[in-house]
Amino acid sequence: MHRTTPGFARSSCATCHVFLATEVFDTLAERSEDELELLVEAEGYQECGSRLSCQLDFSQELNGVTVTLAPEE
Repeated sequence: MHRTTPGFARSSCATCHVFLATEVFDTLAERSEDELELLVEAEGYQECGSRLSCQLDFSQELNGVTVTLAPEE
């Protein structure tokens, strides 16, 4: 299943910043330059683990994955 919510997935803020376990993070497609630029400036950024949830393509492989919300800025 892919993101289908209109108005989202534009990678223009970091309010959906989440942390993923390394074993999950390593299986995902690489972050875009736009996503990485926003994440680096976000509070609590983790080089291996930080993602914008709006940029993830949801799939059956992610079923049951635990996501930790990043602290609010």
